Amino acid sequence: MDSENLPLGVLSLCFRFENEMNGIFADLVTAMDWSVICLLDNTGKVIASSDKYHIPLGAKLPLVLTQDYQVQRFGGQEYLGLTRRSTGYQGYAGPDWYAHVMLPLQQAFNQSTSSLSDKIPQKVLDGIMERSQLFSENLRNIPIQAEQIQRELNRSVWNGNIRQSRSGQGKDNGFSKILLWEISNTGARTQAVFQHSIDNLHATVVSSVLEDSHFQASLAIDIMDRNLYERANDCRWWALTSTFRELLAAPQLSSEGKTQITDILFYINSLYTVYTNLIVFDSVGRIVAVSNAGEEALVGQMIGEEWSRRALSLSSSQGYVVSGFEETRFYQDRPTYIYAAAIRDLEGGRIVGGIGIVFDSAPQFEAMLRDALPKDAHGDIDAASFAAFVSREGHVIACSDERFKPGEIFPVASVISGLNPGDERAGVYIFDGQYYAMGAHASSGYREYKDKTDHYQNEVIAVVGKTLCVVAEQSDDIHAPACPVIRSERSENGNTLEIATFRLGDEWFGIRGSQIIEAVDPTNITPAPGAGSICVGYLVFDKAPIPVFDIRTIICTSKNQIKPGLLKNQQVMIIEKNAATRFGIMTDSLGEIPEINETRLCELPLFIANGALLADAAVAPDNAESESLLLVLSSDRLAQQLATNFSERPSLKVLEYDAEVN
Repeated sequence: MDSENLPLGVLSLCFRFENEMNGIFADLVTAMDWSVICLLDNTGKVIASSDKYHIPLGAKLPLVLTQDYQVQRFGGQEYLGLTRRSTGYQGYAGPDWYAHVMLPLQQAFNQSTSSLSDKIPQKVLDGIMERSQLFSENLRNIPIQAEQIQRELNRSVWNGNIRQSRSGQGKDNGFSKILLWEISNTGARTQAVFQHSIDNLHATVVSSVLEDSHFQASLAIDIMDRNLYERANDCRWWALTSTFRELLAAPQLSSEGKTQITDILFYINSLYTVYTNLIVFDSVGRIVAVSNAGEEALVGQMIGEEWSRRALSLSSSQGYVVSGFEETRFYQDRPTYIYAAAIRDLEGGRIVGGIGIVFDSAPQFEAMLRDALPKDAHGDIDAASFAAFVSREGHVIACSDERFKPGEIFPVASVISGLNPGDERAGVYIFDGQYYAMGAHASSGYREYKDKTDHYQNEVIAVVGKTLCVVAEQSDDIHAPACPVIRSERSENGNTLEIATFRLGDEWFGIRGSQIIEAVDPTNITPAPGAGSICVGYLVFDKAPIPVFDIRTIICTSKNQIKPGLLKNQQVMIIEKNAATRFGIMTDSLGEIPEINETRLCELPLFIANGALLADAAVAPDNAESESLLLVLSSDRLAQQLATNFSERPSLKVLEYDAEVN
């Protein structure tokens, strides 16, 4: 345009479309990915393809805009297809083109997606499964319900064996006992299949979130590199403005010349709104013009920052400099980048000044980060997600929300440490008492910007995180001790009896099967205030209330060290001293009911422990070197001890209440 805004000529920029698309496809499609990504025009014609031999240019494809996916046929194969239009960037929607992805149906479900979750500790995955909103309540309840069903099945089998023992059929009905245990084992295997399937689904979902996190991080850093590549180009391009070169080369810059430079800067800045100010300075670093009318007071002042000195010493018009991301008076004492280039005279030999462009980092970086985050059907960003740009030293450059402030130290150092340019990482990390799925991707530049030939190197890492759930109080891995192995002696000569085994805390005990009525669920126990510390409450059994006791405090050697995780399978074992005395004992697990020869029982005299010993016999396990004796409790001694400890006297009448009701 001339001085009267009449056209003097046309400047055309030829975009390297194929080269650019190849670079985009290379970033998006990995070697093991069967997806084909296409760019379609507004008629559905392929204008770019990540695999031209698979989906050729010029092919017409149906658009899938209103569905999550659609099964499509192309070239004799079936595909999962999806189409999306651009959401635009800062108001620019681009041409009316579409992105279209096609995945061969036969490959869609062949690849394992759980590799990213393989290195996550199982207890962390379990915690996420139990509390994360990634999974519906119905799905989270499946393992709980399966465990409850198996617990009830085990109790039914256990009770079946007890009934046979009490009725005297145990010695003659070995087949039915084996059948009952096989039913229990089949149930356990079924539960294991369910659990394995749920675990696989769980790992797949978590891996998918991790995949999304590091993909969104790579998208964010790519947007940043492409955007700042333009900033490096802008300062060099505007430094070639002939008016700047001519006026600054003059021995003296007149006020009219300063006005002319100011008008040009104002016009440029009105078109390029990503800058808060454009500053032109002379060869000694004195500001001669600014584009921001609100900062005219800067004119005549010295730049006074190191980037200006570097700009004035550049060796060619291809060079540029960038300030550190630091607070500056040119951005209201907030941190930002300032890009600068030298202005040379019209002959190109002498540096006569420079131009510095102040990037409006706060809103621009926030827009980049928010553009990379996942959005719902209404275009709203997932409230559980955040994105941040972080320097190599760990300082926050920008964040998509108020979670982190520029200049702060990013608190999850392990997600960014050790990443080389182009590297990425994903995992589950703890921050602020919550589990986060985080992905990180280190900048590798764009084209010649920050590549190996560029003098400017600034390592920035994009991090994307998504809240998974609150971190529950972690405890050590809990493994209930196995029941001691007691060899069954059903087929041997001599008198035999059945010993029902059960666990209290992390210790196993036994009791004669003939002294047990059955095991019941503890959910309907009614507390009995004032009944004493070991009395849990009362339970209605056989139409009569009976007291239920927790005897761990008077029998277990590790009374105060019982882990809560060992208590989740609790049952109430109903014990009968005689026809008039019944009471319940809380157990943490029910075990085997071996049939042993009476000669294996080693009697324990009553005078031990001043008559307070609850066991009257012991059985040596088969593996005596590694397993302890199994103490066999006595219903008589239990009843006597509980009557002594019961807070209400005479407590034995309470134990005998069952007989009065009947």
